[in-house]
Amino acid sequence: MSDAPSTDPSQPEPADRDTPAAAIDNGGSNGGGATDQANDAEPTTGPTESTSRRAGEESQERLIPRPRRLLAIALGAAGTILVSVFATVLAAWLSPGAGLFADKSQSEAGPTQAPTTTPTTAATGLPFTVAVSSGWDHCGGQWVLPQSPDSFPEPPASRDNAEWKAWAEKLGGARSRRTDVNFTIQGRSGALVVLVSLSVRVVKRAEPLRGTEVIDSACGGGFGAVRWAEAQLDKQPPTITSRDLSEDEAMGGPDVAKEIKPMRFPYTVSISDAEIFQVQGLTTRCDCTWEIEIKWNSEGRSGSYTVNENGRPFRTTGTANVSAACQINSDDRSRQCGPPIVD
Repeated sequence: MSDAPSTDPSQPEPADRDTPAAAIDNGGSNGGGATDQANDAEPTTGPTESTSRRAGEESQERLIPRPRRLLAIALGAAGTILVSVFATVLAAWLSPGAGLFADKSQSEAGPTQAPTTTPTTAATGLPFTVAVSSGWDHCGGQWVLPQSPDSFPEPPASRDNAEWKAWAEKLGGARSRRTDVNFTIQGRSGALVVLVSLSVRVVKRAEPLRGTEVIDSACGGGFGAVRWAEAQLDKQPPTITSRDLSEDEAMGGPDVAKEIKPMRFPYTVSISDAEIFQVQGLTTRCDCTWEIEIKWNSEGRSGSYTVNENGRPFRTTGTANVSAACQINSDDRSRQCGPPIVD
């Protein structure tokens, strides 16, 4: 390194900003003595050798960082790097699809697919509609009432099954022997819905009702075009069978019998293709409340649907405990009562 450049002895040497004021002192420990010696000393026209050497050493010290300062700089850089790495790892760990919240099904399936749009309500709800009715839609049907033959009021003067149902249930009665449940399933869109299976579940069993069986003798007419099956509610669990019906069973002649098809799952429905079903719940020894369950799948989704009466199970009672039977014609209001009817 070269010596420091010469200076004019008449001008004071400029002080270094980073050097304390005491560092400019040329060596006296007593302030006044140093001044007197300086005045007695022979003036020089340039820097001495010791002055040049000291200036060079001070320049090197300014260029070479001290060990303590170097250590602080290193520790600061290392801390910054560690904080950055920790923040990156934490963000990745907490993000969906990784770490604690990882979706294993997606990670094992392979690369993530492009995001899809949010499904509409129709896509996330039930993909079909169900319309349900119970009982014989062409007459009053047959019921067991807890009253004796001479104590129950007159039934409705019509064949409307809904009116008979309201009348009988108000008196504490229930359908006797069998309940016909008719329901239509239709898709909400053009997407196919597969109806996989049908089952019957008894919710509650009790002894058959005691009292009088009341039958609308004006009943007649056929089933209509349906997929038909019967459920034996006395069995635990209920058994379901389906077969071709005879003309007498169909109550409508050969043409009606041909329209009644045995139930053979699976079926498919859509908005343009509906299916009509009928399940007959039969019992002789039980006051049963029961429901129908349909299993389905469509567009990668699956589920089950419970068929009932607006949230209430169907109810059917056997006739094992009835003490009398009354046949009432809903057309002419005639009444004929006698002993129980035995199948």
